[in-house]
Amino acid sequence: MNELMGIYEPETDYRAEKLKREIAEAKKKGLILMAGQPAPAEAGAAERAPEALAAQGHLRMSFEEVTPTKAEFWLRQNKGNRRLKRDVVEGYARQMRRGEWMLLPPGIVFDVNGTLLNGQHTLNAVIKAGVTVRMVVTRGVPVALEGKADVRAASVMDSGVPRNAADQMTIQHGVAAGASVIGAMVRSIVNAMLPRRTRRLAVSEIMTVYRMFEAELKWMAENRSKERGLKQAGVMAAFTLAQRWPGESTGALVREMWVILVNDAGYLRARPECAALAHLHEWLTSECGLLMTRRDDRALLPLTLQVLRCCLGGDGVTDASSLERIRETGEALETLLPSAETSEVRKLFGVEGGAA
Repeated sequence: MNELMGIYEPETDYRAEKLKREIAEAKKKGLILMAGQPAPAEAGAAERAPEALAAQGHLRMSFEEVTPTKAEFWLRQNKGNRRLKRDVVEGYARQMRRGEWMLLPPGIVFDVNGTLLNGQHTLNAVIKAGVTVRMVVTRGVPVALEGKADVRAASVMDSGVPRNAADQMTIQHGVAAGASVIGAMVRSIVNAMLPRRTRRLAVSEIMTVYRMFEAELKWMAENRSKERGLKQAGVMAAFTLAQRWPGESTGALVREMWVILVNDAGYLRARPECAALAHLHEWLTSECGLLMTRRDDRALLPLTLQVLRCCLGGDGVTDASSLERIRETGEALETLLPSAETSEVRKLFGVEGGAA
């Protein structure tokens, strides 16, 4: 038996060595991996030339913690991008501070040369907010389609049809009718309540304010006018806010005043007690009023609120010139805004106190 075993020992050793060599070769090729070990093809991809990555279709996506320092470094690779829109940056930064930034593609995108293709506003917002944000990062995007130099990645990325706020309010949040009008009224309300104008609101911000005034905004959207001057967001927003003034019947009175203002100007002119509304209608639909609505819709909200306060308080407005007097000497806007909702809006936008 020992002799027989001795005869086969060399062959057994040979087979063991052969198996070891085959295992080593399989590991080298990435066919066998140890726990936690990346495939050689994946590990090597990060070391290859950018052009090789693009040629072989090696787009790499990762989830990364983007700090303000990293954002500053990446922005150095921002070449030939669009003009930076500061209001967009501010809007993104507010969302980041509140922890509302979602982990979604496309995120930050670099081409094969390391040039930033997408994310300049996002990275600037990280710096402005001073927070670290987790993001999707894509590297290795080809500069252009192979054989078609004019089909460039940057152009294709910017050619989609973005969803505007009204689209998102309707599709994602179920605002059935008048979403664009409601969005415009919300912006007007927000700008009246904040110390400085905020041009771009996130959909989450619009929806938060919408929920505060949902019943009033819906009613105004359903009963909106199509007449120039009366359909301005500032005018409609003022009637929305006035419905929240104290008094059991105030809301109903303000709604009635709107219906008359929109549908029966003749009735207004014939009733002395409606003189204020009649002159407001006359002014808003005049050439002077139309010029103002095109130039500064924001100024319409305080003026309209002041006229409504005069109407409800019984103060006379005898002629159109009285409107100018109201604009100059009327109550401060701060006193005409619902205080609780104003505080909530200022908190939402990170504003503490201050005059509107």
